[in-house]
Amino acid sequence: MWPEGMVLFFNTVENKSREWGTHPWHWYASSALPRALLASPLLWPFCLLPPRRGGREGGRAGGKGRAKSGMILTLPLPRSLPLLELDLEPFLLLFLPIAAYLSLYSLLPHKELRFIFPALPVLNLCAAVGWARLSGRGEEGRKGKGGKGKSLSMSSLSVRFCCACLPGWGVMLLSLFTLPLFLAASRKNYPGGEGLRTFHVEIVPPLFSTFLPLVTPTGKGGGRDGGRDQVKLHIGVLAAQTGVSRFGEVWREGGRERGVDVVYDKEEGLSLLERMRRYDFLLLEKEEAEEAIRKREERNEGEKGKECAVMKWVEGLPCARRPKEILWNLRKELMEVAARLKGKSDRSSSSSSRSKTEGWENIFVKTEPVLALVICH
Repeated sequence: MWPEGMVLFFNTVENKSREWGTHPWHWYASSALPRALLASPLLWPFCLLPPRRGGREGGRAGGKGRAKSGMILTLPLPRSLPLLELDLEPFLLLFLPIAAYLSLYSLLPHKELRFIFPALPVLNLCAAVGWARLSGRGEEGRKGKGGKGKSLSMSSLSVRFCCACLPGWGVMLLSLFTLPLFLAASRKNYPGGEGLRTFHVEIVPPLFSTFLPLVTPTGKGGGRDGGRDQVKLHIGVLAAQTGVSRFGEVWREGGRERGVDVVYDKEEGLSLLERMRRYDFLLLEKEEAEEAIRKREERNEGEKGKECAVMKWVEGLPCARRPKEILWNLRKELMEVAARLKGKSDRSSSSSSRSKTEGWENIFVKTEPVLALVICH
């Protein structure tokens, strides 16, 4: 009757969401937010600075005094230092509600990044307010009292303004430098989708001429259209969780025109031997593929059963390379690009280099085989 209430009861009272995995209570603060926000939290403390004199933040005060705010906190300091004024409005209206939101979600053992997506724009807004307040401090000295005359020379004013803007630009550049690393990791973080794409692009075209006589007996005449052959692909749990979706279950290589259909199946609870017997292709975990090969080697001579062979390993689990490795790969890639532009590299050398580095993502991250495309015939 109330879907939202049922979900709330399922996750909080019954706490059954922990069956899908748990993280420690500090996971959002120690892992999820640093990876999602990068360097922007460095600007949060500056949102406590009072708005600059005059300008848009000065309201209608005409540049006289600071902007009016009912949340200015003045802290006494030693006599040699001026009074410290803090504006609590961004903290109370923006940061504090989000901190309470994250604290409540941190109490649940099952944690996912998507649960805190609503908090990310507000936290970035806090960083933007801090950058605006910080850059505004560098413009305060442009006009003296009453807005007449210059209180600082142009050189000192420029240095002051640049120093005030330097933290914001530093945070932006740091985030931009780390962006290729996270983008490369994201592209390599879906081995299931990559395995399905590999099945369509690299395995389907030679299927008709090479492997079709081996795989068609399991589905001869049993397709959706009576006269078509069927090729059955079973998708494992890990592949289904890492990129395989109904949008990728398509047949783009002209199989229908040649009289062959592909049946995609995600049935769970089947043993490895049963899957080997019922399906023509398997997209399964690395350990299960090694077990299938071991079962084939242990089979006695003359014993009937399907033979399994790994056609393609699919890599995943990306991890960042060391800075020295990244610089070496960048240097190597630039040298290859320069050689191709000058026409000094032949086709064989370029093809061999591409086989070693299959895409620009390998410059920043390294992967290992996690899935395998197995043919059962």
